[in-house]
Amino acid sequence: MNEAYFMGLRAGEHVFGKTGFTGCSVLCDTDRGIGLVILSNRTYPKRPADADSLTSAVNHFRSNIADIVFSDQR
Repeated sequence: MNEAYFMGLRAGEHVFGKTGFTGCSVLCDTDRGIGLVILSNRTYPKRPADADSLTSAVNHFRSNIADIVFSDQR
């Protein structure tokens, strides 16, 4: 819970989620009834040689999308 590196800065206190090796992730906000699933495959057609920088880029992408989805739209 509250892992800003992939959940973004706007995720609430009751947001939980999981990331996957290929870049997929799932997030659920139980307070607001919002779910987010990112399906990706960063290993296709082959795994990049510089996996650390790609992991950083994937986490940046995940957190940006989460910030958009979890922004307060009331």
